[in-house]
Amino acid sequence: MRQFRRGLLWIGLAWALAGCVGFTLAKKGEPVEIASKIAITPGRDWNRLSSGDVEIWTLDGLHLQQMAFVGGIGDGEPLFASRIQPGPTSDADDGPPKFRKGMTALEIAELFEASLARQQAQRIAIAALQLARFGGRPGFGFDFTYVTKDGLEMKGRAAGAVVEDRLYMAIYRGARLHFYDRGADDFHQVLGSLRFL
Repeated sequence: MRQFRRGLLWIGLAWALAGCVGFTLAKKGEPVEIASKIAITPGRDWNRLSSGDVEIWTLDGLHLQQMAFVGGIGDGEPLFASRIQPGPTSDADDGPPKFRKGMTALEIAELFEASLARQQAQRIAIAALQLARFGGRPGFGFDFTYVTKDGLEMKGRAAGAVVEDRLYMAIYRGARLHFYDRGADDFHQVLGSLRFL
């Protein structure tokens, strides 16, 4: 029950931070455009939260599992926008880690790790970094695990590509027990449907 309440809290927070837009439905088999730059087609219905060039989808609640799609961030922009809760800061804090054009796949994985740490994730591990196709373009993929500040063990998969000096990513993460597995096959199917517009 406690995890369910936490999930509802995260949904409410995401809704408020996204400008109270609210969830809509990403319907099975119907293409969804993100920031007019990429299109994906879900294999089943997902709850969809859209805010600018970022989409977040969930089946059971954002704290339990989610797919996130970044529709192209430019040089000097953070991977996770300020609407996502940052970690503690200090006077010497330079703000959230930022994407820089010319970054390698390894540097983008490090950017992702630093961005998660800013969200107060702990014991972050990046694994299986490899080159892979992303929407028909040369890209990369990697696995990751971490523990939330509340002690929930999470695992995930990220994929992306840099196209015309902009970073595009698809990220799937979920609670290691049950919730990750519930949407993992969907993530691979959606990745297979992804195309650039």
